Amino acid sequence: MIHQEKISALLQQLVDMPGWKFAIGVRIRFNHPTVLYQTYPQPWLEYYEANGLVHHDPTIKWGMTNNGTCTWSDLAEMDTGDIFGQSAKFGLTYGLVVSI
Repeated sequence: MIHQEKISALLQQLVDMPGWKFAIGVRIRFNHPTVLYQTYPQPWLEYYEANGLVHHDPTIKWGMTNNGTCTWSDLAEMDTGDIFGQSAKFGLTYGLVVSI
């Protein structure tokens, strides 16, 4: 339980940072995380889900096949579904992917 409280406190620190929006997926299998924590705007989450963007998201593709970090701009060539262009309409214009 102590670890869970520590993780919750650390996540809250990130949530409290102005302008920070993020998603954390833990133990991802077949594009479905065991635990998912998101702070993206609700309209974006609804749009993303309604349009099945998880299947075209270059951040998911990269994270499932790599370890390390990269920026969204590093993945621009992989963004054949214009996920980054669509996310920008919801105020999400820059991102970082971390996969371990």
